[in-house]
Amino acid sequence: RIAGLKRQGTGCLKQPGSERSGAQGRDIEEDGEGDGAVPKAGVSFLKKKTSVMFDASADEGQHQHNDRRMSTLTVRPIWQPAVGEEIKDMTSKKRKGKSIWQEVPEDGPSLGKTETDPIQSTAGMDRFASHPNNQFNFYCDIVCMLCIGYDMIMVPVAVFQPEETRFLAVLHLFTTVFWTVDFMRHFSRGYYVEGEVVLSFNRIAKRYATTWALPDCAILLSDWAFSIITYSNNSQANQSNVGRLLRLTRNIRSLRLIRGIKTGHLLKIIEDRIQSEALAVLWTTVKLFMCILFINHWSACIWYMIGIHLKGEMPNWVEAYLSEHYSGDAFHYQYLTSFHWALTQFTPASIEVQPLNSYERLFAICLLMFALVTVSTFVSGITSAVMQLRQLHSVRSKQFWMLRRYLFEVGVPTQLAVRINNYCEHAWRVRGRKMQEKDIQLLMLLSQSLRAELRAAIYGPRMTRHAFFMLIHNVAPLSLRSLCNTAVSQLELDRNDHLFDTGEAATSMYFVRCGELTYHMNDELLGERVGHHSWLSEAALWTSWTHKGALQAKSDCLVFALDADSFGKVVNVNADARHEAVSYAKGFLQGLNREPEWKLNDLYSSSLIEGLWFRLLNDFQVTRRTTMASSRRSEQARNSDLFSFAVMQLCAPVVDLAGQVARKLRRRRRGDTDEEEDDSEGSTA
Repeated sequence: RIAGLKRQGTGCLKQPGSERSGAQGRDIEEDGEGDGAVPKAGVSFLKKKTSVMFDASADEGQHQHNDRRMSTLTVRPIWQPAVGEEIKDMTSKKRKGKSIWQEVPEDGPSLGKTETDPIQSTAGMDRFASHPNNQFNFYCDIVCMLCIGYDMIMVPVAVFQPEETRFLAVLHLFTTVFWTVDFMRHFSRGYYVEGEVVLSFNRIAKRYATTWALPDCAILLSDWAFSIITYSNNSQANQSNVGRLLRLTRNIRSLRLIRGIKTGHLLKIIEDRIQSEALAVLWTTVKLFMCILFINHWSACIWYMIGIHLKGEMPNWVEAYLSEHYSGDAFHYQYLTSFHWALTQFTPASIEVQPLNSYERLFAICLLMFALVTVSTFVSGITSAVMQLRQLHSVRSKQFWMLRRYLFEVGVPTQLAVRINNYCEHAWRVRGRKMQEKDIQLLMLLSQSLRAELRAAIYGPRMTRHAFFMLIHNVAPLSLRSLCNTAVSQLELDRNDHLFDTGEAATSMYFVRCGELTYHMNDELLGERVGHHSWLSEAALWTSWTHKGALQAKSDCLVFALDADSFGKVVNVNADARHEAVSYAKGFLQGLNREPEWKLNDLYSSSLIEGLWFRLLNDFQVTRRTTMASSRRSEQARNSDLFSFAVMQLCAPVVDLAGQVARKLRRRRRGDTDEEEDDSEGSTA
């Protein structure tokens, strides 16, 4: 700190040998202020009974600005140490030789597990439990949906006895391997109980063992038996036995259709990830349409199965319509004819294929009765989804029509009306993607503790980028959760909006969630850029602060505001959190008072932060966080530099060779011109 202050030209170092430095040191220590010095501005190092004092008046006049402070900032009364309360150095822990940096996702990690979570645990095998909504489980659920769709299509198609191709064999092997891995994955995947996530390995395994473990195990055994029989036993001697085993395992493979019960749960997981209302309506329409197609697919397979089983016993549609056709033996024609017939039962269309016996007639009647109920339901669902999608656009169209009509009636100039209309379109697109807590009525049903946990998950990862709040999270996690619930508010800024101006009383500390702002001080033309994951006006938490500049949004921004009064009330409830806050407030104000008056601004960051990160590393094994996007950009820059260097090294010999050739050509040309000049001179002589 002394070296930094010396470089700024605000003072010099003096040994306590002279009368002036000794007198000033005594004045500062006894009275709290010296002649032109800041109270407590002296920095002393007690080593071998000697001290080094900082003289704030020695280099006076060397800088164009006056470094003397007209007034000294004091700590808020709420952060004054109580009588007998010990305040220790926050960063006095011994530093280990570890890195304080850690890559995290762009949005920051969650607050993680706390000691107050009754269901979560990290002991023993519980560390292998995975959250049910993490990215890995989500991608696995999508693959599960695709595999279930494959089974729902291929198992009924087996009645047509299609030719086994290499592609189908690979697909079957892939689905078998995936379901085997998925079987083991479900022993470690957490689940929800009344809105609370369970991550206990024993409870997860017990729950899966009593629900889906036995059916999944039976289906897997049949799949592997079918694969082994198909790919291993191809000898001619055992062909009859193999044929019987294949028919048996093929019938047992029909158990794979039981997995279709999981479809509803998997569809709900995918729907929970859809953020756009229009996309949700479109997803509902596609889901109903696919349901109709699957019903027709199953109906077509059953219709063909009835005809093929009655072949040779009584007249049936297979012999009457397929045997006489030149493509009647082809799999694709058989399936398409059956699917066409099933589709006509759900629509007013017609086909030449008709039932020719009582069994076929009975199935046709049952399918018509089923279609009478289901098709009308599906069609009405699709119609309502399309109407809902139209209503979303009609609300926007109506609002903009009313705006244009209002601007025309009040006589607004055309150019201004166009500007207003364009800005409203931009604001509608931006605001339409963002949902506020007040817009969701279901959130009112949450309990107080669950609502506090929700807000902690929203605001906590942004606040804990500051070392002090990360310390509070590790020392008193409930205090940070209470801060997020009661003291933090969300502010939305449009382009060119002002968050605060010079001279206003500061009441909050601000965290920039997204967007870009510019901080101007003393009417500067070029301000300082404030990007996302930054904070400012921290001094408002610890002292009576007045904004030294103005903050203006350069783009659409989202800012979290931490109220200073609410912050003090919440932190003082917990003794550990208060102790850390009082210690930090003292160090923060000491550093702030050392700054010259002309350098004070709302972007001031205390030098204690670096020490806090080392303390977090030693005490709680918490590493400093940076965004993966910035690390990826730096890695790309390094890779591009290495690539450029490699290209230069490879091209260097070629460039040298080209230079040598060029020099030789120039020399030859010079030699030819010299000879011509000599000949011309001789002839002239």
